[in-house]
Amino acid sequence: MKKALMLVGAMLLLLTPTVAFAETDTATPTPAPATSTPAPQVRPRATLTPEEKALRDEVAAVREAQKALQEQANALTKENMELGKQVKAGLQAVKAGTKTPTSPERIEELLQTLKQLRASIKATQGQVRQLMLSARASLAAKDFTAAKTAVEQSTTVLESRIALKQQVNTALKELVTLLG
Repeated sequence: MKKALMLVGAMLLLLTPTVAFAETDTATPTPAPATSTPAPQVRPRATLTPEEKALRDEVAAVREAQKALQEQANALTKENMELGKQVKAGLQAVKAGTKTPTSPERIEELLQTLKQLRASIKATQGQVRQLMLSARASLAAKDFTAAKTAVEQSTTVLESRIALKQQVNTALKELVTLLG
C-alpha cells in the first residue's frame, strides 16, 4: 500500500510543472526579440474648431435641460400611478355598489380620454431613447450638427410626453373627485 502511494506521489511530482516550485514572487522579464516592432506613436488629438466647440457646448446644455425634463416626467408618472390606484379603488367601489358616482356620463368620457392619451404616450415610447442614442453616435463621429438636431428632437418628444402626462394627471384628478 505504501509503495502504491509513493508511486502515485512520484507521478504527481513528475506531472507538476517546475514553474510551480519557483520561489520568487516576481516574474523574470523575458527579453524582447530582436525583430520586435517599435511602439506605435501617439497621434496628437484633433482640435475642434470654434464652431464645433460651440455646437458641442450647445448639445451639452440641451442634455442638461433634458435631465430636468426627464425628472419632471418621472414625477408626473409617479403621481399618475398614485391617482390611478385611487381611481381603480373608486371604480371597484362603484362596481361593488358601495358608492354611487355623481356623473356616470362624465366618468365614461374621462375613461375614454384616458385610453386615447395612453395610446398617444405608447406611440412615443422609446423615441427619446432612440434619438439620444443617435445623438451619442453623432458625437462619437464628431458630427455635432447631427447630434444637436437629434438632441433637440428628443427634447421635443419629451416635452410632448410631459404634456400628455399632464393631461392624464388632470383627467385622473377629475375622476378621483367624481368617484369620491
